[in-house]
Amino acid sequence: MAKRINGTEIHPKTQNLTYYGKTIDNDLDKANIFANSFAKINSNENYSSTFRSYKRQIEQQEENRNSIANEIIYISLFRQ
Repeated sequence: MAKRINGTEIHPKTQNLTYYGKTIDNDLDKANIFANSFAKINSNENYSSTFRSYKRQIEQQEENRNSIANEIIYISLFRQ
């Protein structure tokens, strides 16, 4: 608290990670580990085959809607 009153900035050191038994102390390496872990957790591989099929169907419908909407915009802009 006294350091704050005197205007001295305090930057607490970030915690190290232990990843597969290795200590990680570099912030960029930590960020990459978090990003890779997040991507793995949110991967389609974690979904059941039934859900993946449903998800593909919904995504295809959305893609079709976007395609139709873009075509309507194109026609309204350039065919006058």
